[in-house]
This record gives sequence, structure tokens and C-alpha cells, in this order.
Amino acid sequence: MATPVHDARVGLLPTPTLLELQGPADDVLPRLRRLGLADPAALRCERSGALELLRPAPGHWLLLAPPEDATGLLVRLLAEPAGADTLVVDVSDGWAHFRVEGAGAGALLASASPLDTHPRVFAADGATFTEAFGLRALVLRRPGGFQVAVERSHGPMVADWFARLQGHRQAGTLVAGANFC
Repeated sequence: MATPVHDARVGLLPTPTLLELQGPADDVLPRLRRLGLADPAALRCERSGALELLRPAPGHWLLLAPPEDATGLLVRLLAEPAGADTLVVDVSDGWAHFRVEGAGAGALLASASPLDTHPRVFAADGATFTEAFGLRALVLRRPGGFQVAVERSHGPMVADWFARLQGHRQAGTLVAGANFC
């Protein structure tokens, strides 16, 4: 096997719970506060235990949690009826999540995305939608690297592109045995 181009490792992550919330802040934020979460600054992440709240845009929040927490979180978030303009939906199955870690993780991601990942620009709690390989991607800074999520249907293709960026000739070297459907 060839030496990787970047000093980075890429792997498929287990599918976390990913809940999307959209609507007026006066309806959404009280629901999140009941979970112990504060409203993060735009393009940032707020953590409370195993829960992570992202605010990639005004009026748009994403809640990341362990896979087994989806049903319980939905019940708690919808304990009171949502307003007509409020959306709370589980979108977990729609995304494939990759970890990109190592000293060269930023350089590898820079080959795939226009996002400036320098720590002065994309902070330790950074979270945003951007592009990766020309596709809509959610990128989160993680200790030692990044988490990149793309639509699940693009997962095998993105895995192949990451492998090719690393100089691997065989497609699918990152996600052997992964199920994207």
C-alpha cells in the first residue's frame, strides 16, 4: 500500500442521532433549555453531556446525540405541541459521518473543501455547513481533527474520494463492510 499523501486518517463513524430543529427562537430555545442546552453562537457548538447543539444558520439548529437517544429526545422536545412554523425531525439516517484526524487532517480537508479550517478561523467548537467534494457537507471540529457528514447516498463516493486523496488505489478502503442504504 502506498504511503498516505497527508498525515491523516479517515474512517466511517457510527450513525449518531441527528435531530433538525427549525423555527422561531422563542419556540425552539425553551425546548433546548429543557435538555440543558444553551443557544450556541452562529457556526459554533454547545455541549451538555453527550448532547451537542449546533447552530449552522439563524433559525436552524442541529442536535447530535448517541444513536440510542433519538426517541427519548424527540419525546422530550415535542412534550409540548410545536408552533406552526417549528420543525423538529429526526434526520439521522440521511447522513454518513466520517472522522478525519491526525496532524494532516486540516490539509486533507482543505483538498476536499473551501472551508478555512485554521483554528483562528474555525474554532475548537466550530460547526458549519460547507462543501466537500462539491457536495453539501456538515463539518465539525473535533479534538485531533474533524467530523464530516454528507448525505448518506453520497457516502461510498466520498469514502472513495478520501481514499484517492490519500493515494490509495483501491476504492472502498475506508469503509469496508459499511452499509450506506
